[in-house]
Amino acid sequence: MRAAVAVSPWIATATIFLSGTAAEELAVVAIENVATTTDTCTPLLKDTCSACCQANDTAVSSGYDCSLPGLQYFEPGSYEGVQVNYLSFATETSSPNLPFRAAEFEACTGGKVVFSEANNVFEDPVLDLGTKSTRGQEIYDGYFMSYSHFPEVSALGLAEHLNDRIRKDNALLKWEDVLPKVRQMGEYRKDGVTNIDFLMYDGDFFVPLIRLDLLEKHNLPLPNTWEEVVDLAKFFNGTDLNDDGIADDFGFCHFPRFGAGYWDWWWPEAMYSIWATTDQTQGTNEGFFFDDETLDPRLSTGFGHAAEIWKVRNTHQRYVVCGNCRC
Repeated sequence: MRAAVAVSPWIATATIFLSGTAAEELAVVAIENVATTTDTCTPLLKDTCSACCQANDTAVSSGYDCSLPGLQYFEPGSYEGVQVNYLSFATETSSPNLPFRAAEFEACTGGKVVFSEANNVFEDPVLDLGTKSTRGQEIYDGYFMSYSHFPEVSALGLAEHLNDRIRKDNALLKWEDVLPKVRQMGEYRKDGVTNIDFLMYDGDFFVPLIRLDLLEKHNLPLPNTWEEVVDLAKFFNGTDLNDDGIADDFGFCHFPRFGAGYWDWWWPEAMYSIWATTDQTQGTNEGFFFDDETLDPRLSTGFGHAAEIWKVRNTHQRYVVCGNCRC
């Protein structure tokens, strides 16, 4: 299956490192249904991230291997005996490379990263970190979590400031080469001081992609409005877009598909992306959920327009929306 128009999101997540260590008197209480370090390869971990299991079970057999790219800067065996506990989420989808890099890091330095899988990327890291009113469990040293949940962590001083680390290794990291908006998403600003508390794994961007070859073939212009996008999707639906001789392809492809489990949270995000094009015309300095002065909800004509676009697309999803096709 192919589609004429596709929308692809980058997921906004981040890695945060706890600034302190777990208190000795604190009992280690497992987050419900989360794999903990007492059993590094639980059935949950096997089901959700087999690569994490392999990384957790990897042992340094003899000597150290720092021959792979990026490892030559480490002293062989420099972290022998050191173990850190990392709470990940949907690793095989969100960050499949991390377990393999962790295994390579262990083979070089002896330092071990033990992976665990959270059920909820929003709630489970906060349960472990703690809040202003509730002390965390403090089982983990690092987290894969939603960046929108880190301001309280930074305000409480639970996150390590990474400015000095980035400055020290910037010749390799090339921080200035990261998209500015993504860099800013990991910053915490207070009293005129900006600290980098999160390393963003990626960022929230919905990117429309259009098959220009199809537009040229049918002498159609690029769409300038969302209504024109819908019209294009309707036009190309039910045609043969991948030259297999079967007129069953879709006019619009969107992530996620219907009933995608935890990825279903992208449906409101997708509608926000349309809403923002009408009510956030001055960029991200201008909010669109609430009025800047009165905090009144801005559920105005812009929101109604976005809802109507999605209503039309969902009403005609049979021939407009494809959430499980090759785009």
